[in-house]
Amino acid sequence: MTATRYRASPQLRRAGRLVLALTPGLYTVVAAVLSLKGGFRWDHFLFAYAACVVLCTPVMLGVGARYLGSTTVDATGIRTRGFVMRRHVRWEDLVSLEVHSMGRGGGCALYAGLGRQREVFLLGVLAMREDEPEFVAAVEGIRVARREAGEVGARR
Repeated sequence: MTATRYRASPQLRRAGRLVLALTPGLYTVVAAVLSLKGGFRWDHFLFAYAACVVLCTPVMLGVGARYLGSTTVDATGIRTRGFVMRRHVRWEDLVSLEVHSMGRGGGCALYAGLGRQREVFLLGVLAMREDEPEFVAAVEGIRVARREAGEVGARR
């Protein structure tokens, strides 16, 4: 079995890159507004900018990883790769594959259920609608790979 890599559609990847590109400008605007309260001072601006960076960077990295990350499927299991985090789920540990809505028009994504109500978001396997052909093909491809891995494991 060869490894197959799944990534979000170009439209969603473009949205993720846009979020990351606009982040420094957003930090600057928020810091400038916060520092204007008592008259502009550079020390207030730098403090507000640093606070924005510390508080908002984890959120922006999470958003960017969701849209710019990828999932690789091979004979051993599923690997997800984001900016900071990497996760490997072996086929033996996988209980279910479920499509979940991301809420309020946010699209849908594929999650790997690990039992005991734990789930892993499969980065890059997402779409704006559940019936998009690329998304349906990716979900079905991962399910087929899981069945093939189960058959190979049963033969050994």
